[in-house]
Amino acid sequence: MRADQITSTFYELYETSDNYVFFKNCQSEYLYAKKKMHDASNQNNIEGKNDFDLPWEDIAEKYRNDDNFTLQGKMFYDIESFVINDEKLNVKVIKIPILIMDT
Repeated sequence: MRADQITSTFYELYETSDNYVFFKNCQSEYLYAKKKMHDASNQNNIEGKNDFDLPWEDIAEKYRNDDNFTLQGKMFYDIESFVINDEKLNVKVIKIPILIMDT
């Protein structure tokens, strides 16, 4: 696939998904996040922040390790239990490395 096709595919996923979709950079900072992620963090904007800056800072080190695993070019998969806004959720976590090169 060409870079523009990949970008278009991920943009469509981002815009149409009802899931907790987000993208991070190589420093584990959020680049884009669906409104659902903002709601879960009780913040209006999480872009530019990392997991240590957010309400789930107690498990931020685990997320950083997961991110580092993904940065090695590997797909990460896990099932986690969360309580978000007093609702218990079992969440499938899938992290996929995406390399977007400037042209």
